[in-house]
Amino acid sequence: MRLSLQRHRCVSLLPLAHTAHQRLDDFFSVEYCNPADELPPDTAALIVGGASLASLQVGLPARIQSVTVVGSDAVPPQFVEQMKAKRVLVTWPRVAGAEDEREAMEICHDVMAAFGFGRMGSRPRNVVNDVLLCDCC
Repeated sequence: MRLSLQRHRCVSLLPLAHTAHQRLDDFFSVEYCNPADELPPDTAALIVGGASLASLQVGLPARIQSVTVVGSDAVPPQFVEQMKAKRVLVTWPRVAGAEDEREAMEICHDVMAAFGFGRMGSRPRNVVNDVLLCDCC
């Protein structure tokens, strides 16, 4: 199933397992970038390794709506606060990487749910800054 509307851009700074890439591609325009590259200005969802967070805080596109952090022991509180101030949802699925099928699907479900897609629509189970979630519906 592929949506026929214009899809949000999801940029991954990590290689994703094939199945997760395919699933995300049903809902998003999926791209890969190197951590040193400038992110496209219309990036809505970002999948990033925890080691790259420090360099991202300044260079996030204005339209970003969600950041999924992978392979980190924790998400730094200052990063969470900065994202909360920008109204950017942060998820942390507590997986080591994105190349294992099972772990990559956990990442995929968080990204999809942050945009209201999938079985957890609008309620990612691994959200860090849940104060941004809507409780109206």
